[in-house]
Amino acid sequence: MCGQKYSGQLTVGTEESDRKFGYADLVIDARRCTSDAIDIGLSVDDDHSRTWMIRRHDDGLSLHHRHLGPDGKEDATSGYGGYTAEQGAPGLQQFPADENTGQMIPAAATNVWSIEIKPNESFTYQLLREEEQRQFRIVFDLSTPLDSS
Repeated sequence: MCGQKYSGQLTVGTEESDRKFGYADLVIDARRCTSDAIDIGLSVDDDHSRTWMIRRHDDGLSLHHRHLGPDGKEDATSGYGGYTAEQGAPGLQQFPADENTGQMIPAAATNVWSIEIKPNESFTYQLLREEEQRQFRIVFDLSTPLDSS
C-alpha cells in the first residue's frame, strides 16, 4: 500500500455525524512506511486533516488518530486510540481504547477500533462501541490504486 492511494466508501455509520462520510470522496494513502510505523492519511473530500498512525511495540501494535485543525496544528482530541490486547490475526487487528482516550474523550472509553487488510482486495477501518450500538466502517478498494499524481 505504501506510496499508493485508494478510494473507499462508508458501509456502516450509525451516527448523524457519519452522514458526511457517506457522501464524500474518501481516499487513503500510506505516507510513512517503516518496519515499526505506518501513517495512513484519510482524506474526506478536500479535508486532509486525519491520519491513522499504526506503531509496532514490543508487546503488540497501537493505532492512534491524528487530527489537525484548519490552522494545521493538532486539535484537542488528536492522539486518541488504543493498543492491541490480543495477538490478532495476520490480516485483522483490534485496538481497544487506551486510558488516555477515555480521559480525553469519555464517550470513547469503550471504543474498539479494528483494521482488516485483505491484500489486493480491501482495507477496512472500523469503530465499535457495543453498549451504545455505535458502528462506523469504511472499506477501501485495494484492487485498483488511484493515480498518485
